[in-house]
This record gives sequence, C-alpha cells and structure tokens, in this order.
Amino acid sequence: MSLIKDEIFAYLSRQQSPIGLKRLEQRLKLRRHERNYLRMILKEMVREGRIRKVENQCYQVAPQRISTESGKSTPSVRSLLSGFLVSGKGGFHLETRSRRRAVQVRWPFDMQGRPVAGDRVLVLETGKSSGVIVGVESPEKRRIWGRLKGRQLVPAFGKHRSVFLQHENGKNEVAEVLAGIRPRVLARFRETPGSASVIASYRHNLYQPWPKLADIPRPEERELDRRMDLTDLMTFTIDGADAKDFDDALSLEPSENGYTLGIHIADVSAYLKQNTPLDQGALLRSVSVYLPNQTISMLPEELSNGLCSLMPGEPRLCMSLMFHLNRGFEVEDFTVTPTRIKSRFRLRYDHVNRWFETGEPTAEPWGSEIGDRLKILKEFALFRRKQRKNRGAIFLNIPRGELKFNESGHVSGITGEKGGISQKIVEECMLLANETVGNLFVEKGIPGIFRVHPKPSSDTLQALEYLKKELHLDIQFSSVSSFINQLKDPRFHYITLRLMGRARYEGEAGYHFGLATDNYLHFTSPIRRYADLVVHRMLKAWLNRVPAPYSRPQLDAISSLVSFRETQAFHGELDTAESLILDKIQRGKGREFDGIVSSVSEKGIFVELADWFVDGFVPLSKLAGRFHLSQSGFALHSNQGQSISIGSPLRVRITRIDPLLRILKLQPVDNRL
Repeated sequence: MSLIKDEIFAYLSRQQSPIGLKRLEQRLKLRRHERNYLRMILKEMVREGRIRKVENQCYQVAPQRISTESGKSTPSVRSLLSGFLVSGKGGFHLETRSRRRAVQVRWPFDMQGRPVAGDRVLVLETGKSSGVIVGVESPEKRRIWGRLKGRQLVPAFGKHRSVFLQHENGKNEVAEVLAGIRPRVLARFRETPGSASVIASYRHNLYQPWPKLADIPRPEERELDRRMDLTDLMTFTIDGADAKDFDDALSLEPSENGYTLGIHIADVSAYLKQNTPLDQGALLRSVSVYLPNQTISMLPEELSNGLCSLMPGEPRLCMSLMFHLNRGFEVEDFTVTPTRIKSRFRLRYDHVNRWFETGEPTAEPWGSEIGDRLKILKEFALFRRKQRKNRGAIFLNIPRGELKFNESGHVSGITGEKGGISQKIVEECMLLANETVGNLFVEKGIPGIFRVHPKPSSDTLQALEYLKKELHLDIQFSSVSSFINQLKDPRFHYITLRLMGRARYEGEAGYHFGLATDNYLHFTSPIRRYADLVVHRMLKAWLNRVPAPYSRPQLDAISSLVSFRETQAFHGELDTAESLILDKIQRGKGREFDGIVSSVSEKGIFVELADWFVDGFVPLSKLAGRFHLSQSGFALHSNQGQSISIGSPLRVRITRIDPLLRILKLQPVDNRL
C-alpha cells in the first residue's frame, strides 16, 4: 500500500490543479471493482495530512508543514547499509551479504523512482530495526527500459527481448517494465519538453522540490550576540547570471604590510538545527542538483534563495575567514569566526570578465572601489595558481555546453561555457578557505568530513604511456599531473579524467591528488552541500568548546551517503542535458555531422559531435573491414592497416536517435571506414 500512496503523492505533486477519481484510476491502471480500494487509500492519505480533498471529489497535495524546531527531533544517523530489498510483512526489509538483518526500510515519499524487491539499495540506518532508503545502487536485472507500443514493450537495447503486457495499450511512451511471469509497468512517461528531467529524476532517485515552509526557522539570540559585526565592511559576491543561492562573499582591504582578505561563507547551521525533520530532509538530499532546466535545492527555497543567501543590502550570518596577506600574497596568519555581514554588490562572472578584457564599464553599479579590489584579487589568484602548479596540481580544461531554452521549453541553442579570470578569482579564494579549514581540523584533532582523491595506480601511468604512443604525442612525463598539464588539446583532458577516477568524501583526512594537497575538505558551500554544513557544525562546536555534534561512525556514514548522492546528482544532470541536446538535434534538419572519436571498445567507437557536447555510438558492424582493439585500448586497427584512435576526426551520419532513451546510433559517411 505504501508504494501506491507514494505513486499517488508523486503524481499529485506534479499537477497544477486538483485531480479527480477517474484520472487517478486511469493513472494507477485500476479496474472498476478496485475503486473502493482507491477511496480507502485516499481517505488514509487525507487523514495523514499528505493530501486534501476539495470540491467535486478531487484531490491535491496538502500544504506541507515541516517542523523546523530543534525540540522536534528525528532519529539520528547510525550507519549506512548496503543490501537487497526483500518483500515482507509490512513492507520492505533489507538483506545484507553477511546475514539477513531485521531492518524494515521505507522509501521517502518525496524521493522519485520506484523500489522493487531485488534492487540493491543503500539504507541510512536510523534505529535498531528501521532505516530510510537513500537510493538504488543497482536495479533488479528484470527492470527493462523501452518504448510501450500497444501491448508490447520494445526494449531500448538489443540484449533484451520484447515484453508482452496483456492489459496495456501503449502509445509509444517511454516506460520501465518489470519483466517476468507477470510483467508490469513500473513507470511511463509522455513526450513533453520536461520529460527529460522527469525521467532522469526517476532513474537516479532525485527528490521532488521542497514544499513551501509553514514556518521559517530563526537563529537563537545567542547566535546573534556572539558574532563579530562586519556589516560596514565592503563585501561583494561574484556568481553566474542565473545564480540565486549566493553562499560566499569576498572582501579585500589594504593593511600596513599587505592586505586583509575576507572569505565569508553563509552560516546555514545557524538556521538548520541538527536532527530536525528539516535537517533530515537536507541530509537525504545531500546536494543541490542543477539540471539544465530545473534546480532541485538541498534546502527549501526560503533558506537557499532567501535567509541564507548573501543577497546585496541584506544583513546575513556568516562564518568568516580573515587572511592577513603580505605584499607577495603569501598568508601570514588567519582567523575564523562567526560574523554578520551585508554584501554591497552582486557581481556577475560575465560582467567581470568583460571588464577585465575590455576595460569597459558594465551594467553593474560598481566603480573604482570594487575595480581596484578586483585587480588585486586577479594578481592574488594568478599567484595562487602558480603555487599550485609548482606543487603538482592538475589543471583540466574540459569544454562544457550551456543550454539556452525557448518559451516552449525546448533547447534553442548551445554555447561553449568558457571560464575567465573572475572564475579563477573565486576558485582560488574557495580553495584557500577549504585548505585552511582542513589543515586546522587536522592540526587541532577536530573530526570532520574530508575530500579525498586517491593517487592513480601504476596502471594509470602505463595507460598514459600507451596513449602517448597511440596518439603520437610529443610529451616527456614522469607523473600523471605532468602529462595532463602538457596536453594542449582539451579533448584529451576528459580521457585522462576518466583514468584518474572521482574524488569522494571520507571521515578521515587523506591526499587530494587533483589539487596536490593534504587535509582538503569542503567548507564554502553549505547551502548546496551537506558535507560543508557538517564541517561548519564541527568547527563551531570546537570554537565554542562544546562536545562535537557527530561521532566518527556518524561522519563515516554521512561521508558515504553524500558521496553516493553526489554521484546520483551528477548522472541526473548529465542524462538530462544529453536528452535535451538529442531532442534539439532530432528537431533540426541536419543528419550528417563532423565529430571526434572520444573512446573505443571491442564493440565499436564513440564519437562526440562537434559543438554538440554529446556522444553517439558507431557499432563495429558499421565499419568497413575487420577491426580489432589495440593493446592500449585507445585505438582500433584493421587487417588492411587502417587505424581509428581517440581524437581522430570522423564525419558521421545518424542512423537512430531517441532523445528520451538517450540513444544516438551513427555510421561513418565515408564507406571506406
């Protein structure tokens, strides 16, 4: 029953107006004799306060009251479990590798997706015999995606057979089906401009947007009394044109022997009390998700874009790092303290970059007092980047596409996202803040959540040697970082990034290979990352000389949870962008494109379409001649002496495209390949 309730709630949450019984019956595929069963469920949901009944037998989601009071606590974090879902009495239970644990688990009502017995899931254990599912690690093998046509599901990929569904009448919708003796449709999606984000949210268990808060959390009086007042300090933010959640601000003042650099970070912990329902909601989300056409914030909008956002002219609570720099921009010492600031200006990356490039005035009302500070910050950022390069940090230049939308919600254009000096200024300031707090935690023995990027193995160095030979690169290198930093073509940066692996959160300090630094953590974005919020709470406890709010096992569990949710968000963002771009291609007239080979395998090659930021697949069967994978894994060689390697230009033709299923099949235009 809980699954049906969740499906009803998710469906009603997406509707702009109340929905009647008949449409709900159609949505749930219920028969007439099951109408009373539906009415019983709806009655229970009204009693629970999740939905409300309005006139003409219609229903809508009830305004949600989320408790923000510290006195109303939720179960605290115990551990993070991985196992398989098993259907049992009263719902799902978790079965682990070692033994079957008597842990009854629930699916959060506002997390998208649908659990199935046999799914491998991650569960946040909140009690001795209870837990919350935080996402599906690997789905049950019988879950199949495809197009629902009549009574058949036509699978998206050839490795599955068509599935016959006796009581269906599909109209070419994208659907997920659970195959078996009695197959059933788990979800179906209509073709709309918003379908890409809906499907990605379902597949990667992203959350519904927060409901409006019935009551806004307020900081306690003692939070206000013990703060340093910096509201008269000239502070400003630099963000993207569409940003709303401003979580960092800068200040720079001359001093007797150099400068005082202020890095001011929104103090979310002053508003979000630990172990409240609001806090647990933020923990389960873990990160904000930035889909191309939608933002799913970790915090309710009233906090993320309101009380915690460092908007100009508004007094805000912060944690401020004040650095004393000498005239050579080296850090002499620093302080960290809770503060109250008032940002004067909201600067934009594009405006600041244009100002540096042309010297022309911008539309923003800042003059020489900000301009002079920006010039000094530019010199500081270049000094810091040189320092990092000297110690072996990696500088990747991976092109990204920024999507522009028309009024109907379709992509109207794609522009290459290019970073400038303003992005470098903010990046270097945030890195300095994160490194400084990380070193402080290790030096003082403060437990925390650290950002760790393991060093590549010897196999990675061997792979780079193969890559150098296959691509005939004139590079002399002794380390991964020296190899990458000598690559002038950004197309190869993504390849090396894949070889290195991703950074992750851990409860113990470690080395961050990409940044070439020890003891790194995240401190600067508590509005959109829960790991940063935990670090703020631990730091404030140390400053106030009170017991730490988290134990080491809890920090380990939260680290694993946040790493998992970050990966889910990453894939949700990529999938949505890919679907939207493929939709743009499908609606266009062109069917032939210039491309670059981005990777190769035993089954074929992947080609990135020039200026489109998407890859299509060319099966081996579409290549003339017999090709085999080279020893390096970076090229295909034919018996006739032909070679296709990563980075090779290739003109291709589309043979199959399905945007919502993210399918793009290609073949070379040149029949000789």
